[in-house]
Amino acid sequence: MKGKRTKQRSRLMKPVVVGFVAVYLVIMLLSTYLVKVQFENDYDDTLKETLSNIQRNIYDQEDDSPEAWDDETKHLWYQSIANVYLYQGEEFMKLSFAIYDANGSLLARSANTIGTAMTPMDELLTQEVKESLAKYYGKNMELNNRLQPPRYEIQAREGDKLYELFVRELTWKRKEDLGDDYNSSHICVMSPYTDYFGNVYYPDSDEEPYTWYETDSKQIRNYVIAEMDRDISPNIGTAYMELPYIQMGYRNWKVWDRSAFLHDFT
Repeated sequence: MKGKRTKQRSRLMKPVVVGFVAVYLVIMLLSTYLVKVQFENDYDDTLKETLSNIQRNIYDQEDDSPEAWDDETKHLWYQSIANVYLYQGEEFMKLSFAIYDANGSLLARSANTIGTAMTPMDELLTQEVKESLAKYYGKNMELNNRLQPPRYEIQAREGDKLYELFVRELTWKRKEDLGDDYNSSHICVMSPYTDYFGNVYYPDSDEEPYTWYETDSKQIRNYVIAEMDRDISPNIGTAYMELPYIQMGYRNWKVWDRSAFLHDFT
């Protein structure tokens, strides 16, 4: 008798379990589809908005000063435009842009650039050096978002071209952690600020400005890019770099940098 009841219960449970699994799978497939559609819509909206902003900016600038630009100035401005608007992207939405003139000639495209001439890094640096610089830069951006001073200073010896890069590691302390007689010419003041998207950032513990004093610095890397003639002595200053998506962290930059699709404009 007991065995018959067990078999009956088993026969009754199987359709229930199968039905539950079927309903669960349908719900999951529907949810996945809705998320997919929402993602596609968000991506499409972001792309349209970014393209609209780029076109409006280019048209406005060209209308204001079409005769004043020489070829070099025009290239630098277009190159900056091709990079700066990528910062509007989100973590799962990576974009790249190329700008062409009326004849179809390439004016600029999204790229990692370095130096005042905004030279593509791939023309000057190995992949290993490029990734090392991106890690230093990304760490500084991470600290900046936490309203802390930069850990690394990246400098360049640059004249008619880029000759050498230096990376220095910096040590900072708060004034209350130093003696009253301590004096430093290198001071970093971090205070609440609003980023490009309107997000307001505050120091960790309160909303008052933080003042940091540089107590030590040491050179940790030196990259020779080109040999210098003996009769020239280019100045050393802050290295100007543009690394798309580095504001979102090194990992996001690396995803963009390693994507063959985002760099193929053929």
